[in-house]
Amino acid sequence: MHVVLLNINLRLASRTLKEKRSVTRALIERLRNRYNAAVSEVGHLDDARTSVIAICCISNERPHVDSQVHKILGAVQQYHLDYEVLDVSTEHIYP
Repeated sequence: MHVVLLNINLRLASRTLKEKRSVTRALIERLRNRYNAAVSEVGHLDDARTSVIAICCISNERPHVDSQVHKILGAVQQYHLDYEVLDVSTEHIYP
């Protein structure tokens, strides 16, 4: 079994937490629905200008997980929402 954790740090154009939540919720729902991955906002929850989104993919085959992570990262950078990708980190976990 192969597990990959992808953390994406975002800078948002929002001024309020309400604006931030609408942007992050839209991104999280798109990723969940399209890629069937576990997605959650995990950092900077009380900061309206930044966010950390964590995505977890699990598969029996490493090429499948790597492909999925690559597609997800491409989608995040391609979506035209009000954010900028600041940093991306990937962690492979082998149980």
